[in-house]
Amino acid sequence: MDATSIDTSHGNQADILKWSTFVSKQILPDNVVAQIHAMHGEDHLESSDISYLIKWSEDADSLSMPYSAGGKGTMLCSDNRELFVHRDTSSRSTRHIELDLPSDVSCETGDHLSVKPVNALSLVVRLCSCFGHELEIAAARSGYYRSKKESNITIAAVEDGINQSLLWQIQQTFYIECNENEHRSLHHAKHLTNNTLVEVLRTYVDLSLNQESYLVDLLSMIMLKLDKALVTTKHANSFKSIVQPAIEEYNVLGTGAKLRNVIGRYPTVVHFFEEFGSLLCHPLESKVSPLITLADLLVLMPRLNSRYYSISSSEKKSPYKVSITVGVVNAKTEGGMPIQGVCSHHLAQLKPGDWVQAAVVGSSFRAPLLKYNPIIMICAGTGLAPLMGFLGDRASMMSKNSRGFGECHLFFGCRSDEEILYKDYLAELESNGVMSLHRTK
Repeated sequence: MDATSIDTSHGNQADILKWSTFVSKQILPDNVVAQIHAMHGEDHLESSDISYLIKWSEDADSLSMPYSAGGKGTMLCSDNRELFVHRDTSSRSTRHIELDLPSDVSCETGDHLSVKPVNALSLVVRLCSCFGHELEIAAARSGYYRSKKESNITIAAVEDGINQSLLWQIQQTFYIECNENEHRSLHHAKHLTNNTLVEVLRTYVDLSLNQESYLVDLLSMIMLKLDKALVTTKHANSFKSIVQPAIEEYNVLGTGAKLRNVIGRYPTVVHFFEEFGSLLCHPLESKVSPLITLADLLVLMPRLNSRYYSISSSEKKSPYKVSITVGVVNAKTEGGMPIQGVCSHHLAQLKPGDWVQAAVVGSSFRAPLLKYNPIIMICAGTGLAPLMGFLGDRASMMSKNSRGFGECHLFFGCRSDEEILYKDYLAELESNGVMSLHRTK
């Protein structure tokens, strides 16, 4: 048996597919699969039918729950400022963000800050609008039109033209029912139970389509439903012409240019359903229900993972606060579609007094223990962040007794002096003999 080394890093899908296929063949060789088919027939093997359905809460008290973006967080924002004005302000931004540490939390210079991202409200509402048919029916059944209840999300917070009934419905609690061969049970996913739809979509699920295995699962599910429903419209054929070759290439190679082209055209699930929503999210002619429901999508969607940032503050100078240096991501896919960093944009919009869900994570990245050891630091851009903490520690110690310290040199890579982060502070450190700054291109 050949050894295969895999991990969860990006770019290992081919190795993972190769390994999983090998294991599957060992457990169920082709001859055994053929015997099972012969014994039970194809109809028996395909008789297992699983479907999912959103069940909205009928508790009148829960229907009036106010909306909150992730609930009260764990750290309070005390400062958020742009470090310098970039020449191209439309696409580049680097911010200094400062948070108050809870009384029971401490950190050491060089540690990381784990931040829980929050998807933009406007993006979430756009996705829900794709499933407007389903949500309007739910609102009517929930008594929205009879009671004329108001939404806690204002139109100004999202986009014009969004029905208040839709905004109200996505703030209601729900759970997902699983129906397998007519046996009904609760879908056991904690974040999909007794939560509001807007809360789930903002704080728990990843709206991006850059996870290839998830995208293939989603596209395969849709293809199966299209084939089962015998949909042969022009829109359906256009969808199949894009998707089918991408799935086939991925199944053979574990990756592929065709699948990456799909991601380039549709960087998020929102872009995808805005393109194909009329085909997938609304009943077709002679059909009562749409091909894809919100429950189908929610069960498949991957979790939104925390992001890690190097702490740029000094434990010795500010033991009760932590700061991070955030490059706000504005980029384009290979297909030219603009994309924004989920967590960096969430952090960029924080105001003093806002809460953010964050936690200190230990690190092995530390400055030399002996002060007389010479230090050379090399970085570019936001890579300066952890080094700022070390320089802060060094400045604090040297302010008490500057004798016996080794040389310290910081090589900072940037295109011009104007792009040196924390320029004034670094100049102050240099004038005080804490370190020598060298700008490199």
